[in-house]
Amino acid sequence: MFLVELIGKLLIVAILIRALMTWFAPVRPGGMYWMVVHGLDRLTEPVIGPIRRRLPTWGGFDWAPLMAIVVVYLVMSVVLWVL
Repeated sequence: MFLVELIGKLLIVAILIRALMTWFAPVRPGGMYWMVVHGLDRLTEPVIGPIRRRLPTWGGFDWAPLMAIVVVYLVMSVVLWVL
């Protein structure tokens, strides 16, 4: 139970950090900032990617990270309820 909650919360934090880091342009490929962004992309893309493909952007704002957080939270709640 604790592990499911920990993984869910870490994924939510990773999605939040990824969304915030998109406001800043990476300095150069191979730099530390770029490595963090690339790592977060690889970690969160399996969750955000399918949502982004189905969800249109409104007014230039990407709603996929917000919806991904809601989906992760709902899945985590259902799994914890079943356990």
